[in-house]
Amino acid sequence: MSFEVTDLKVETIPAQVKMPGLKELVKQVENEVAKNEEFLVVPETYAAAKKLRADLNKGAEKIKRTRIDTEKILLGDWPEQAELMKYAEKLEKGFSKKLGDQINAVDEAKRQKKLEMVNHEIQVIADEVGVTAEKIELDEHWLNKTYQWPKMQEEIRVQAEAIRTQMELLAAREQQLIDYAKRVEVEPDGFIAMLHKGISFTEVKDNMDVAVETRRLRQEAQKEAQEAAKRKHDEEVANAKKVGDKLINEETGEVIKPLEPAKKNFLFKLRMTDEEAIRMIEYLKKFNMYVAHKEV
Repeated sequence: MSFEVTDLKVETIPAQVKMPGLKELVKQVENEVAKNEEFLVVPETYAAAKKLRADLNKGAEKIKRTRIDTEKILLGDWPEQAELMKYAEKLEKGFSKKLGDQINAVDEAKRQKKLEMVNHEIQVIADEVGVTAEKIELDEHWLNKTYQWPKMQEEIRVQAEAIRTQMELLAAREQQLIDYAKRVEVEPDGFIAMLHKGISFTEVKDNMDVAVETRRLRQEAQKEAQEAAKRKHDEEVANAKKVGDKLINEETGEVIKPLEPAKKNFLFKLRMTDEEAIRMIEYLKKFNMYVAHKEV
């Protein structure tokens, strides 16, 4: 189906308007306005001002009327013809838009169909390579009808293999962290999470070393504090006065209580059912023990 508009033939005769004295008229108006620019309306000049305004309005109307009448003569029936042309333009543009909307709908349907085909091929290749299809980034060029299918398949496969290589490298790094964590006796989960967030292996391992060193310093500080408390307690016992079965500090009169054993953090790895874990936790709480646990 086609539609072709017949060429319009336009015959025009250039208009030539002669208005002798127009420039002189403009100069006259400029001079009159300039001469009366400072005119002030007060009670004494009120009547003169009204007459001057009437003369100005009359002159302006005369110029306007002459201009409009001249334009009508020059334009002739052009305004009516221009409206008919605008109407024809509107009809063609409206029909064109209607067709365009339908064409766009068909194009979008084709695009969605192509997208389904591409996504299916991505899934097939992802399964072959052994990676998750969602990790493969869609290239909009693959949806172009002129894009070569074998080229698209090759680009998908390159992406999939690169993802698999990254996954294998990540798995190897994870195992390195797990092995190192066992040697330095720290939980690896938090550090593995850092690795998955894109932090380099070297930086993660450095963070693990910092955690180990922090733990060592904390343990040394706790040990020093415990030893200092024991020395103080031993000194108090040595200088205490025994009253019955109690030891009394002669300076304060307070009873010297036995030094409580220092509490430490212990990590146990147990294999048990959920019910067994719940019973064990409840049992330990009976001894006022703080218990933190998680499934691994």
